[in-house]
Amino acid sequence: VEGRGVVVLAVDNLPCELPAEATRHFGDQLLRFLPAVARCRWEDPLSDLDLPDELRRAVVVHHGELAPGYRYLEEPLARHGGRS
Repeated sequence: VEGRGVVVLAVDNLPCELPAEATRHFGDQLLRFLPAVARCRWEDPLSDLDLPDELRRAVVVHHGELAPGYRYLEEPLARHGGRS
């Protein structure tokens, strides 16, 4: 490189690598939860499910009812025609 000033290096495929990397990372993280999801007895009440805390907190609706952590959605859902 000759001359004075800033040298710029552009990686032209970086924008398309970010989604691919994020997808791989998400899949890697999700993989460790699959055994718990597969062996879970979903017919049981939410409080009885043998799930890691991360998955239990991620359950929004179980058996047609909002999970305790998402009950704050009842009023907005009722206002917009959802079930209460």
